[in-house]
Amino acid sequence: MVFDIEREDAIYLKRELLFRMGVQNGVIVINAILFLVTAYFQLLFDRNPAQIALSFSLFSAILASMWCHHGARQAQIKAYLLLLQARHSSDQGWEGWLPRHGFTGLLGSRWFLSTKATFIGSVAAACGNGIYLDRSGEALRISIATVLVLIGLTVLLLTNPKERL
Repeated sequence: MVFDIEREDAIYLKRELLFRMGVQNGVIVINAILFLVTAYFQLLFDRNPAQIALSFSLFSAILASMWCHHGARQAQIKAYLLLLQARHSSDQGWEGWLPRHGFTGLLGSRWFLSTKATFIGSVAAACGNGIYLDRSGEALRISIATVLVLIGLTVLLLTNPKERL
C-alpha cells in the first residue's frame, strides 16, 4: 500500500516538475521578447528611455522572482523523487549518470548564461540604453532607481535557494 501511494506521488510530481520547467522556460522567453520591445520603445520614444528601462527592470525582476520560485520548488520535488527512487532501486538513474557525463569546458552546460545572465544582462542593457539615450534631467534619478533594481535582481538570482538544496 505504501509503495502505491509513493508511486502515485512520483507520477504526480513528475508532471508537476515538467510543468514548472515549462513555466521557467516560458518566463525566460517572455523576458527576452520584452527586452527587445523595450529596446525598440527606448529608440522610438526618445523622451522617456530611462523610464522605459525602469519599467522593464521592475517587470524583469518580477519574472526573475517567479523563475527562482519555480526553480526552488523543482529542486525540492527532485530531492523527494530521488528519495523515493533510493528506497526502491539501487540504480541511480539519470541523476547518477548526469554528473559523470555532463558538459565540460569553461561554460559547462551554459546554464548560468541561459538563465541568470539573461535576466541580469537584459536589465543592465536596458539601463545602459536608458542612460545613454535619455537627455532629460529625470534620467539620472530614474537611472539610479533602475540600477538599484539591477542590484536587487542580481542578489536575488545569485542567492537563489535552489542552489543550496
